[in-house]
Amino acid sequence: STLSTGTTATLTSNGLSGGTWSSNNTSVATVNGLGVVSGVSVGTATITYTVTSNGCTRSVSKSLTVTAPIITTTIVVRARSVGNAGSNFRVEIMNGSAATGGTILQNSTTFTNLSTNFANYTFTATGIVNRNQIRVRYLNDMAPYDFEADYIQVNGTTYQTEAASTYSVGFWNSENGCNNAGFLANSLIHCDGYFHFL
Repeated sequence: STLSTGTTATLTSNGLSGGTWSSNNTSVATVNGLGVVSGVSVGTATITYTVTSNGCTRSVSKSLTVTAPIITTTIVVRARSVGNAGSNFRVEIMNGSAATGGTILQNSTTFTNLSTNFANYTFTATGIVNRNQIRVRYLNDMAPYDFEADYIQVNGTTYQTEAASTYSVGFWNSENGCNNAGFLANSLIHCDGYFHFL
């Protein structure tokens, strides 16, 4: 009884074969002679199957609601724990540029106890997400754990963390300690912090 725009479904009848299919609102949903219904636009349509036999006509109808498709963005983070297993991280989707702070609109569950071997961690976000909104946050600043994110993929497109366009917070050095922010051509985070992919 529900179909998304751009998708199809097949209706069947347990009555006589050889009938005809019709839609009362073809701008919302169409149906072909085999009962295959196609969602055209958001709204409601009634799909009817009609059979004429021995001079009698019978029909049965089904109300169909066509909805907008659910749009998602698949984000894959290739990451590992450095030194010893145990790093934790999550993916955060910001309401704007992650480098300027802002509000977290949605986030993944926390990926915990990472191995020292690289593995892929997947988060499916709701809606269209621009890479500028994505933040990969390291959550446990506990020696001897360091976190390395090799790259992220956004709907199949790869963005390296050691690229010049990656902003990172949480790189430790002897002069400034933690939270040394900047465009660091490095895939490691040593302190609580995050990668942001401009």
